[in-house]
Amino acid sequence: MLEQASAEEWVILELSSFQLIDLKKSSHLAVVLMVTSEHLDYHADLQEYVQAKQAITKFQSFEDFAIVNVDFENSRQIGELGSAKKYFVSTLGKDVKDGIIADRQSGKVVFWENGESQEFLNASEILLPGWHNIQNICAASMAATAASR
Repeated sequence: MLEQASAEEWVILELSSFQLIDLKKSSHLAVVLMVTSEHLDYHADLQEYVQAKQAITKFQSFEDFAIVNVDFENSRQIGELGSAKKYFVSTLGKDVKDGIIADRQSGKVVFWENGESQEFLNASEILLPGWHNIQNICAASMAATAASR
């Protein structure tokens, strides 16, 4: 299907660790969500799993974007790779200078960039239950913002 896409079209792929492990190129826009030990069905250990996921950001250039969930140490480590413009998301109150913070107490979801903030929704407006879904919505919103640049 990629061969049929035009240069103007966006293609969104969810790639598993075993699809990423052999890549020598990263996408223009990468999203790193929750990298935890819960996904070890294919890999020998957590270190091998994290190494496999690294290709998602490792080869990015200054022209690219990485959206990283900073609530997870392994995700942060992967997000540090490459030279992309980094945006971060957090639902655990992590300090985010460029990205989105969803505050669990107030429910406010706030976009931050260059020291400026703008509330853009309240978590109570999201009908999907669970903060993992709010994490995903924050990452998707940040990716859409980056894609428009």
